Amino acid sequence: MPALVKSNKEAKDEWLRLGPQLSTAGLMSEVYLATFAMYCLAWSQMLKARRQLDAKKPLQGMDPTVGYVVMARSGYLMPSPWVAIESKAAERLRQLAGELGLSPASTGRVDRVQQPDLFGGDPFDEFMGGR
Repeated sequence: MPALVKSNKEAKDEWLRLGPQLSTAGLMSEVYLATFAMYCLAWSQMLKARRQLDAKKPLQGMDPTVGYVVMARSGYLMPSPWVAIESKAAERLRQLAGELGLSPASTGRVDRVQQPDLFGGDPFDEFMGGR
């Protein structure tokens, strides 16, 4: 696991959740680990932005369904920077998901690989003697 992923809780959790599934499905090899690391970091960034947006209270007198806005120094309302951060992270996730075969449309375009287990063994498989 790359240090950037290991030091980021959400990215690490996604690595540990999704990595073994990708490996088992034949969608992961060593050459894809950097792309997968970028996917996990984008996931973490999107979650952080979402938490920031969810923590913000609507400005007084504003309809909360209007969107997430902040008051600029000039006194004008503008979109919260967290909206753009979340949107860009989601776009990166969509692109990287396609490269990794994580969307229904991209699964058939990604070559499956036979690779030694990159994410630790399956405890049940180890118990059964690798059968």
